[in-house]
This record gives sequence, structure tokens and C-alpha cells, in this order.
Amino acid sequence: MTAWLPNPRTPLLWGCDLRDRLRGRPEGPLARWGWFRPPGGPGPLLWVYAPDCQGARVGAEMVRGIRSVRVDVRAVVTAGQGCGETLRPLFQEYPGTAAAPPPAAHARAARRAATRLGARAFLAVHELPSYPFLQGLAAAGVPVSVVNCEPPRRWPRGLHFEHVFPAGEAQAQRWQAAGIPPEPAVDLELFLARTDVEPTLRSLLLPGGHRRLYLSDALPSQDRTAFVDRWCHGERALAVAAEATTSGGEALVPLSRWDESREPLAPGQGVRWDERRWLAAVTASAFAGVLWHGERERLWQALASGLPLVAGPEAMRYLADLGVEPEAAVAATTWAEVEAQWAEWEAHSFAWRDGQARSRRAYWAARRRAEAAMATVDAWADQW
Repeated sequence: MTAWLPNPRTPLLWGCDLRDRLRGRPEGPLARWGWFRPPGGPGPLLWVYAPDCQGARVGAEMVRGIRSVRVDVRAVVTAGQGCGETLRPLFQEYPGTAAAPPPAAHARAARRAATRLGARAFLAVHELPSYPFLQGLAAAGVPVSVVNCEPPRRWPRGLHFEHVFPAGEAQAQRWQAAGIPPEPAVDLELFLARTDVEPTLRSLLLPGGHRRLYLSDALPSQDRTAFVDRWCHGERALAVAAEATTSGGEALVPLSRWDESREPLAPGQGVRWDERRWLAAVTASAFAGVLWHGERERLWQALASGLPLVAGPEAMRYLADLGVEPEAAVAATTWAEVEAQWAEWEAHSFAWRDGQARSRRAYWAARRRAEAAMATVDAWADQW
């Protein structure tokens, strides 16, 4: 007979409960221990769990897809703090959907939440909850499906995985090695990329028909000031990711600061996109770009915008893992190769247009695979 052992996190959670009550926030302990109330409606309920706002956006897109097939399905999305603006359009568009803070990583809290919600299925996006949480789901008999999650090191007895949608081939192999066969690898985050953005940012930054904007998510480790000077000179300007620092002083103006006045850039100036909301506008307005790092949101948005793309070694490995055809981007191992390719596209418009076409073909080929995965999700929802 196994002795009962208390959960060591419980006293800490009690302390959090007391703090919330002393601060006049009784909803904190209620959510922490899973005292949820489901949204109204007779249909089955899907519980979506995401640790971040990006995962919440992917979960919301999947709820939209399911609701297009079954209008009676209800959904509760639990995500981290600050995701209200991300989820609000979903709740306005579809009655029977709601947001809730995630319960504590405690088996009793997860079991109570699943039982009170009457969840038909649990969908984890980007990251599975902790082992005690999974214990609660197993005790409640709720099957689990995952999108772009790593397999757990261990899972409780009785937990059933219905569908596993890995983002890439490497993740699919890890699930296979864990003994859980996955669906074909596809990154459903590509649904977040926008294809309807007009290149108006370029005309505001660089008035005139001959000035060109170049996108980069990094800068050379050496001679970066010279690189910025070369590509923010004359008819050229750079748009650089916020985390790529430069010793060029005021050469790169934060877009949030430029947005206050919206004055055209002076010769020798570039911009730094310092908020995620600028990504689609920058990729749609850029003449060409380079992605040195494997950041999926930027990769998909660049391809969706038809941006002629140069990719560094890390980005090329990431594209290959995501199943994107290698012709989608020009591989480069040095910054000299990046500059040479940009100059080639400047000199030969047909080569530049071919780069645009390759980017768009790669995106829509991946989009068709993602839509096939959503068809599997729709068939899954039809069985509820």
C-alpha cells in the first residue's frame, strides 16, 4: 500500500490565496483551484491551454476553424497574463467562448476545473502543463491533444493523447521515440501570418519610387557600423529587429518613436522595429531581407509577404525542419554573401521577382499542409 504524500506546493498556493484575499481579489483563489463556470450553451466544450500569448493566438485560430464546422462547440482559453487583447476578438465573434487564468499546477485544481467545465477535450499549444496538472486531467478522464509541444518526460497512467501536431520533423521524431505516434509535421503558427498587408509603410518612410527598404533580424558581429552606413545610404534604408544592437548611434530610429511624427527618414537613417505589431508592415514594404535566426513568426511572415529572402545557417536549418522547400530562400554563411545577393536583386529585376515568387510558393505549399491538419481537427471535433 502506497502512503499518501501531500503536494509540497500546496502551502505555497495557500499563501498566494491569503495574499489575494487580503488585497481584495477573491477571484484569484477561485481560479487557482479550478472553480470555473463554463460558458453557456449545450454543445461540447474544448479547453485550450497556452503558456503565452502567441500560443493563445494559435489556439484561437483553431477554435475559429472548429466553429466553422461545428457552431455549437464552446471553448475556454486559459493563457498567461496580458493576453486579453489577443483573445478579445475571438470572444466578440463567437458566443460560447471565454478566457480564464490557468489553474495551479496541482492535480486537484486541474481535476476540478476539467470537471466543472465539462471539458470534452484538452488542447495544449506550445507547452504541456506540469505533471500534477496532467494527473488531474487523467483523473477527470479528459483526453489531451497537443500543438507544437515537446513530449513530456513522464505522464500519469490513464492519460490519453488523441492528436499530436508537431511543428517540425525533429519534434515529430521525439514524439515517436516517446511511443506516441504524431500526425504529419506541420507548423500551425503559419495561420498567424498576414497576406493582406499593403506596402504603405515604405511610402511613409521613404517617399519616392526608387528608395528601397531592406529587412534584417541581425547585424554583423564586426564592422556593423560600416554595414549600417552602406545600407542606409542614398536610396537605401535598413529595418532592423529590436534585439540587433548597433554602434551606429542614432542611425536606426525605433518605429514606435517614428510613429509619433511619421516624418520621412533622412538620408543615412534606418529604422528598428521595436514592437511585434510592425512585423507584417515591414515585411510587406521591404525590397529584400535577411533572416539570420530561426524565429518562426518572422520566417512565416516574410514568406507570406513574398519577400525575397536570404537565410543564414540557423534559419535554413529551421526552414528545412519545418518542411519548407530549400528554394524558398538563398542560403548564406557570411554577411558578404548577403550583401552580394541584395546587390544582385537590385541589378536584375527578373531575379528579384523570381525571389518573390519562390517565397510565396513556399508559404502557400506549407499553408496547404496546415489546412490538411485542420481538416483532421475538424473531423476530430465532429466526433464530439
